[in-house]
Amino acid sequence: MDKVEIFALIALASGKNVLLVGAPGVGKTRLAKMLAGEGMPGFEIVTCREGLTYDRIVAYYSSRGSGVSLELGPLTKSLLRYWLSIRLGAMVVPGWIVLDEVNRVNIDVVLGEIFTAMDMEHRMSVKIVSEDLLDKVSEFLSSSVTSVATRLNILVERARDSASELVKAFESFGGVPLPYSYRFLATMNIYDRAQLYRLGHAFVRRFAYIYILPPYESCEVTWSDKLEPKLLASDTSKSIYSLLTSAGSEIVRQAVKELEIHRHVKSLIEPDSPMIYIESPSNLATQALEYIKSGGLCDKGFKLISYVYGLAGELGVELGISPLVDAIKMCIATGILFSKHVTDKELADLMLSSLVIPQLGVIAPRIRAEALLGSEELLKRVRELRKVIEELLGMKSLSYRTLRGLVET
Repeated sequence: MDKVEIFALIALASGKNVLLVGAPGVGKTRLAKMLAGEGMPGFEIVTCREGLTYDRIVAYYSSRGSGVSLELGPLTKSLLRYWLSIRLGAMVVPGWIVLDEVNRVNIDVVLGEIFTAMDMEHRMSVKIVSEDLLDKVSEFLSSSVTSVATRLNILVERARDSASELVKAFESFGGVPLPYSYRFLATMNIYDRAQLYRLGHAFVRRFAYIYILPPYESCEVTWSDKLEPKLLASDTSKSIYSLLTSAGSEIVRQAVKELEIHRHVKSLIEPDSPMIYIESPSNLATQALEYIKSGGLCDKGFKLISYVYGLAGELGVELGISPLVDAIKMCIATGILFSKHVTDKELADLMLSSLVIPQLGVIAPRIRAEALLGSEELLKRVRELRKVIEELLGMKSLSYRTLRGLVET
């Protein structure tokens, strides 16, 4: 597999949605469609454009001739066919939605009511499709049985029975939630983003930011051992590093809980789980200790993240615990599934570039505002961070490119 594909799979397996970012023509949409299971029952793609609304992707009224009819949006159709696929035992096969060119709309408004449901611990408590739409849900599932069964090579009669059981489950639940194994994939063109909508914190926090390079460039990661002491020089950095590497810390416990939450909160369907591609090990909490300890597979990444957290205060950015929990989850998923495919320094680069640096994008407008006033204090601090990343990981690392693209526009 291509390295970027592996990075995206790590993010998906750890529970993150994925945002593919890059220049026009680098293959963002093609990769998103492939990862989302193009051709599978739950797959849908939405081209984001002005006028897209929450109702348009969930359910809306459409004028047809002299009448008005209720139509299900692409997200609802994707969810229903995906739930049916899981019910039929095809959980390992993705079938998710792709949101193409998300910064061409105010995506925080479009997805506003869905953001809470994206968090694993809230998936079975938020209804994407409300109870008053269940008659339409039943009608759609009945009409989809043959196509889903054919695509999965399953008897139509079995699929019809499963659809009926699924409708009963939705009625008992009072609506349709997001499955634990469901993911959103999105793309963004970096060249014209200054003229389009900026992505809000709610969106950025729930997506792993994967930078797609042009085909004639490669991602190469170095590591300078002599710079390591600098990463844990501040008290804040030391404190964050201790949280990331202590088995008893609340950060670690929360990460493990989110990866195996289906064992504590019942899903509509037994096989549904946040850990995709493999079944979550029964001893996940114990197995996780192999990777989150000091000197383990993720040690470089934890030190690098701790350093940036220590610097964030000087940049005027408050970083919450969510990226830390996500880093632990990414570490565990990599250790279980992908340790033979990535090095520890590549994992460090992925963690920083996909989970933490995107949180710093909020300072870009402040940098431009300061420049108009003749000040470069904030920009100088960002350049200091960029210099450390350059010396530690190299100019061809994803972290270096992501920081340069996000902040220094």
